[in-house]
Amino acid sequence: MKFQNSLLRSVLLCTVCIAFLSFGVEAADNNPKGKKLIKVNGEDVYESDFDVSIRKMIKKINSKGLSAEEKQKQINELRAQNINELIQIKRLEQEAKANNVDVSPEKINDFAMAKAGESFMSAEEYKAGFMKNEGMSEQDVEKYLKRILVRESLIDLKFKDKLVVTDEERNAYIQKKPRLFKKHVPESVSLEYIEVQFVKYPVSDEDIAQVKAVSNEIHNKAKGGDGFYELTKQYPQTAVYRVRKGFTKVLPESSPFPFTDVLSMDKGQVSDVIESQGKSIIFKVVNRVSSHEMTDEEIREKASRLILKRKRRYLLQRYKMSLLNSASVELSDEDVEFKKAARKYRGDSTQP
Repeated sequence: MKFQNSLLRSVLLCTVCIAFLSFGVEAADNNPKGKKLIKVNGEDVYESDFDVSIRKMIKKINSKGLSAEEKQKQINELRAQNINELIQIKRLEQEAKANNVDVSPEKINDFAMAKAGESFMSAEEYKAGFMKNEGMSEQDVEKYLKRILVRESLIDLKFKDKLVVTDEERNAYIQKKPRLFKKHVPESVSLEYIEVQFVKYPVSDEDIAQVKAVSNEIHNKAKGGDGFYELTKQYPQTAVYRVRKGFTKVLPESSPFPFTDVLSMDKGQVSDVIESQGKSIIFKVVNRVSSHEMTDEEIREKASRLILKRKRRYLLQRYKMSLLNSASVELSDEDVEFKKAARKYRGDSTQP
C-alpha cells in the first residue's frame, strides 16, 4: 500500500511538472514580442523587432510541410543571418533616444502624405498599400514609417556639414550622367484607373450584365466626385467580379497607348467606361505635364537632389556600420540553437 501511494505521488508530481513546462513553452510562444534573442547595450531585443520582411519569411517557413526540428533550424539560421540588422535597428532607436529625436504621429502622417502625393494617392491609400502588398498590420506600417523618419532625422543631425553640394560636384555629376539631364522634357499624362474584371470563366449573360451595371454605377459616382480608392472599398470582390485601382504614367511621344481619347482629357476629367479584353476600365487624369525645355537652374536643382540622395544613402550605411561595431551584444539563453547559429555571423564581437 505504501508503495502504491509513493508511486501515485510520483506520477502526480511528474504530471504537474510536465504541465508546468508545457505552460512555459506555450507562454513563450504566445508572447506578442516573440522570443528574446539578444541584448544590445543592456536592452532586450525580441523577434518582433525584426522588420516585417523577416517576420514574413519566418511565417513562410512555418507554413512549409517540414518537421518541427527542421522548421526551427531554418528559422534560427534566418534570424542569425539577419542578426546584424536587428542590432542596427536597436542601436538607431537608442541613438534617437540619446539625441532626443522623436517622431510624432502627425509627422508620420505628413510623411505618408508627401510620399503618397508622388503617385497622386491619399495617405490612407499609401499606408493601405503596405498592408495589402507586404502583409503588414496598421501598427507595422506606423513602425516602418517611424523608423525611416528617425534615421533620416539622425542623418540630418549627425552629418549636417556633409549634406551640401558644391558647384564642382554638381557640374561633374551632370557631365558624367548627361542622359539624366536632357533639356527636353516630353509631355506626360498621369492616370489613375479602376478596372472591373471577371473572376471566373466562362461567364454567363447574367454575369456580363452585372459587371456592366456595376461599371456604370462606379462611373456615375466617379463623375460625381468620389475618389477612386474610396470606390474600390465600396465594391468588395464577389463571386463574379472584382474592382481594383491602378496608376500609370504615359509619355505620348514614345509610349503607345491604345486609348488615345483619354490622353486628350483635361486634368481631373473622368473617361467613359471602356470595354477592353473582357474588363471595364474607367480612367481619370490626375496630372498633366506639357512638353518643355528645362532651364539651367532646373538642371542644377535636379542634380543637387540626386547627389544628396546618394550622399544620404552612403552616410546612413556608414553610420549604421559604426553603430554596429560599437555595440555591446549578448546572445540570449532562451534559444540555445539560435545562439549557436548566431555566433557564426557575429564572431568574436558577440559575448559568449
